[in-house]
Amino acid sequence: MAIKEILKYIAAEFNHSFGPSAEKFVYLGNIARIEEGGSGMSGEQDKVILTLVNIEEEVTLKNNSHYVRQDRETVLKREPTIFLNLYILLSSAAEEYETALSYISHLIGFYQRKRVFTAATSTNGFPSQYVEKIILELVSLKIEDINHLWGVLGSKYHPSVMFKLRLAPIQTSSATEVDLVETVNATGRVKKGPDDDGSDNT
Repeated sequence: MAIKEILKYIAAEFNHSFGPSAEKFVYLGNIARIEEGGSGMSGEQDKVILTLVNIEEEVTLKNNSHYVRQDRETVLKREPTIFLNLYILLSSAAEEYETALSYISHLIGFYQRKRVFTAATSTNGFPSQYVEKIILELVSLKIEDINHLWGVLGSKYHPSVMFKLRLAPIQTSSATEVDLVETVNATGRVKKGPDDDGSDNT
């Protein structure tokens, strides 16, 4: 699915920013499982955990057409693609608090240098089969939002930063070919007044 592949790609981009030896430094997982000692999270405290915390539909692209022109002769009908914004939380539960702050500062610095990802600018296997472009946006949370978020996660607060990923397309419906309408002929006469019956007597 597109969501998993996009998140794995973004994690790889962040990993690459830490250097060639940091292949699995940014870890895709649930930050709440750190304190629970969840399966697969052992030994990840000193890494950066990338957690998906929200999925939002992009409303500006909601009313797409059901019809897609494949070529000059073929038109396909299918359910419109859904475009999603993915909210990701990058957290560090490193034992040394200063280390965690350094990790988060590094991630923000990477964002400052690179915010748009495409196949042409990527060196980490851009998921072009799912998406043409990924745009990264920094999300600024208020104190009450932070408190609510970590309360929902069921975890104590760790140094973290949130990003919004735009846009993740979801398209799983099958397409059917429909007839192509090339021309429309319309004839008629506009009435000029109440006594005009619309007939053409000329």
